[in-house]
Amino acid sequence: MIFEWDEGQVYGTPTLETDATIPSGKCLEIPTVTTLTIDNNVTLTNNGVIGVYGTISGSLTNNGTIMVGPDGSIPETVPGTGSVVRYPSNRTYLDEDGTSKPIPTGTKFLLPGMTALSGWYVVFGNVILPECPTVTGDVHLILVDGCKLDAQKGIIVEGSNSLTIYAQSNGSNMGKLTATGYIDQAGIGGGWGGNGGTFITGTDGNAFITASSISDNDDTADWSGVIFVEDKGRVYNSPIALDTDATIPAGKELVIESGETLTIGKGVTLTNEGTLTIESGGTLVNNGKLVNNSRNLGITGGGTIQGTGELTGDGTIDGNITTIQYTKPAITVQPEDKSVSIGQRADFRIVFSGTPAPTCRWQVNSGSGWKDIPGAATSSYTTEAASMSMNGWQYRCVVTNGVGSATSDPATLTVQKATPPAATPQHLNIANHLEKTYTVLLPNLRPQLPEGADWKNVTYELTSVNFTETGYYTAGTAEIIRGPSGALNTLSLPILFNDVTTEGKVGTVTVTIRSDNYRDFTNTIEVSASNKEADRKSVV
Repeated sequence: MIFEWDEGQVYGTPTLETDATIPSGKCLEIPTVTTLTIDNNVTLTNNGVIGVYGTISGSLTNNGTIMVGPDGSIPETVPGTGSVVRYPSNRTYLDEDGTSKPIPTGTKFLLPGMTALSGWYVVFGNVILPECPTVTGDVHLILVDGCKLDAQKGIIVEGSNSLTIYAQSNGSNMGKLTATGYIDQAGIGGGWGGNGGTFITGTDGNAFITASSISDNDDTADWSGVIFVEDKGRVYNSPIALDTDATIPAGKELVIESGETLTIGKGVTLTNEGTLTIESGGTLVNNGKLVNNSRNLGITGGGTIQGTGELTGDGTIDGNITTIQYTKPAITVQPEDKSVSIGQRADFRIVFSGTPAPTCRWQVNSGSGWKDIPGAATSSYTTEAASMSMNGWQYRCVVTNGVGSATSDPATLTVQKATPPAATPQHLNIANHLEKTYTVLLPNLRPQLPEGADWKNVTYELTSVNFTETGYYTAGTAEIIRGPSGALNTLSLPILFNDVTTEGKVGTVTVTIRSDNYRDFTNTIEVSASNKEADRKSVV
């Protein structure tokens, strides 16, 4: 084990043969494929930080921090008051385009107190860099969700060297970096009087950056996020969503210009200690929490604050600011059940509220679950011409906006057979003293329907036969004779040879008519008799 200043490394495969201590503030790295063996009856006490990418075997007491890499191995039992940090189980990060990628092989922990950076590092937990580390070559930092990196004297990036910082996610738990410039040095950039280098955010970022100055401002069109330079902040590459808590510092102003949108995400707090200016045509969408504690101008301008979030604080708000509180949709008038006849249409309507204005989507349940109705996107819906197959169908409407959705109660459609027009009785003339079977075309018993309407699957049933004289008819001998496809159904009425001399109305035959689309009804055939020879020879 060899230490140079505060940083040490294990070389080869040594065996520790005497008790040793890693002091507080010092870091020891055990590289990959390297083993540190602690001899029997020997103890290594850690009061600082150990980064283990290889193996430690033997007696180890930990009063500091041990960070175990993906292939690292430490004794199963490690006494002491310290902590053991293992490599993150979620081994991905978001690249410059916001694409999730696996953490590269060989990526190391950024250990507290490191002063020289080269290659790839993952920041886990709370890491403090009390001195100013220097970047050599292309350095990449991955901020694991929930971590905090505090570079108390900044990070030096000079000349052709580069530092790229990645998040593991874009949620409210994303890692945080604080880099504080020391004396006249930038928080991240050139050293004292050195070259500040190139500043790039990537075009898909949602960073919140406060800088005393950014010397490289040639490509501001490619910046993305909320970026303060000196005392002025702007929204770059709108729309921008804040996914982590942020503060507008006292004495600084954030301007949301016309046409730009800044969104405070759910669970995120934006605190205004300075001035928040929303120009006319600019929009702040508050879906989290906006705390206005400014003692300066507070919130000013002529723009709009809208969203579902909470607005608190005792700071002032300019009277020209329009505040729109988003609300979840609600159904205030439910659709009603409808009853229609076959061929008619049913109208279903709702009344709803919500800000912004919700969209509508009608659905139908025909017995196999709820399905969207194509094109049904207003507060009312009119069905197609109803058929008996639609009887019992249910209809409902789903209204949705950016806050949420609401679903109406279901309304049931009842479809009934239509009432047919009034039927006109038919007439049959018979001859006295003549044995004969008379026939009547039953379709003539049906009334004429309106233009465009027709009968569906008509059937006829003989209901009754009644004569005032007994000599005409033998009960049960009349019958309905069914023709091809029911189109030529006829009534067969046999009349006996008789001595009746009565003329005029002598009886009635009642027939019940049924169909799929009209209600059942009856019609009557009025039977009239005559003694005239001409009548006896006629057939009706």
